[in-house]
This record gives sequence, structure tokens and C-alpha cells, in this order.
Amino acid sequence: MSKETFSPSPTNEFVEMRQKIYSSSIGQKLNDSVRWERYNLDNLPNPEWQQILGYDANNLKHMRLTDFITIGFVNLQNQIYPKNSFTSEEKRILRITANIHDLPESLTGDKNFELKTDEDEDLELRNMNFIINDIQLKIDEPTTKQIIDILKDKNSKLGKAFNVIERIGYFKTGIKAWKKIKNQNEPTINGLYWLSHNVLLNQIPALINYSKDFALVEYALHFYEQEITQIFDETPQTSFDNYSPDEKEIKLKQFREASKVWTEWVSQNPEISFKTKQ
Repeated sequence: MSKETFSPSPTNEFVEMRQKIYSSSIGQKLNDSVRWERYNLDNLPNPEWQQILGYDANNLKHMRLTDFITIGFVNLQNQIYPKNSFTSEEKRILRITANIHDLPESLTGDKNFELKTDEDEDLELRNMNFIINDIQLKIDEPTTKQIIDILKDKNSKLGKAFNVIERIGYFKTGIKAWKKIKNQNEPTINGLYWLSHNVLLNQIPALINYSKDFALVEYALHFYEQEITQIFDETPQTSFDNYSPDEKEIKLKQFREASKVWTEWVSQNPEISFKTKQ
């Protein structure tokens, strides 16, 4: 399988949903908004920054990318873990969530994973109903409530699944940043080192924990095993100078702990088999 994004054929429901979002003022505002801006140390223009990181650097296209990951996540889960699979309706709800989950950021702005507070998330969720009605998306009230519950409760079946999907998205961007380090200007190189190591220290322990239950997580960790190991082994310590003095030692400790967890997991999971597990 290619290391690029899943490319499913969307149904008419999702084509129509995306068309309405893209043509709205909210969609256009998101299209003009950049993600991962904290790490753009060379202050590259949005198109250049997005060219490096791909769709995930664009607030609008990020949601479609999340939809692609959702489809791959559900399809592989249903194939490998039929006893812990998702119904077609659950898949549909997860896909709707993927396609609209960051719409409130048109009002609040985007914040990095580790900087977003519970108050930030509460504010975004309070704006979700207003935005759905403003764009005139065909999402009824019970479905809207279900989507808000998914985004709010990360311990429910669908809430946990969507949290994992988002983490896979962050993880893939961290890997892409690492692979794009070569042939960049020095400030951009520094920023990409920062982005890649920050993603791994935040995501690897959680993804390893989820790999026992979710097939796409297990697959992704093995598929990018070489890159993950390189990031842990080759990240220059100077990239941690981008944190404040108070944060630097904390992040270094988290990075070393995540590296240890990763090394142990690799030694205990040397091979992967995608035969159906009962």
C-alpha cells in the first residue's frame, strides 16, 4: 500500500456536504487558514507551507483528509477485528464528524494539539449547531447531538474511534514533516524537526496503547517503523530549544520516555499479520 492518503470514491451525501462547506464563507475562511503554524519558523507563505505538509496544513482540506483516514480506519477494522467492528451507520456518523469537526475553528482559530484546553474544545462545540445551520447542511438535530457527543466523550465507542483517527492524522503529518526536512532553509528545517519530535512525544505512547484494539494503528506503526525510529534516534537536541526554558526539560523527558516505549514495543512486535483475528 502507498504511504499516501486513502482515496475512496465519496458518496453523493458527502460530495454535497463538502460542496456546501467549500462554497460557504466559513469554508473559505478555513481554506485561507493554516494549520501547524507554530512550527513555521521561516514564516513561509501559506501555499509554500502547505506544499511541504500537504492537505493537513490547510484547515479546510484537513477535514477531507480526516474523512479519508476514517474510511481506511473503519474498513480495515471491520476486516481484521469483526467482533470489534463498526456498522454502516456508525461509519456514516464518523465520516460526517470527520467532514465537519473543525468547522468551529473558523470562529475560534486553530490550536496545536498540546495547547488546546478543555475550554477551547467546549467553545468549539457550542458553536457547532450555529455553523451547521448557517451553512444549511442537511444534518438533523439527533445526528448533530451524536456528533457533538463523539467530539466531547473520547471514552465512548465512536468518541474513542474518532480520537484515534485524529491521532493517526497528527502522526502522519509528523512523519511527513520528517521526510521533508532535506533541501529546506535552516529555519524551516528547525521547525520541521520540532514538529516531528513534538508529534511523536505526544502520539506514540497513546497510539501504541491503541494498537492492541485498532488495526489501522497497528498497521501504521509498522508501516512507518523506520521513520519513527529515525526521529527518535536522529532528532537534534537543539530542536528542543524552541520551547520555553520551563518546557524544554519536560519535553525532553517526554520524548525520551516515548522513545523507550517505542523501542520496547518494536522488540515485542517484530512482525505483523493481517489475517482476520477472531
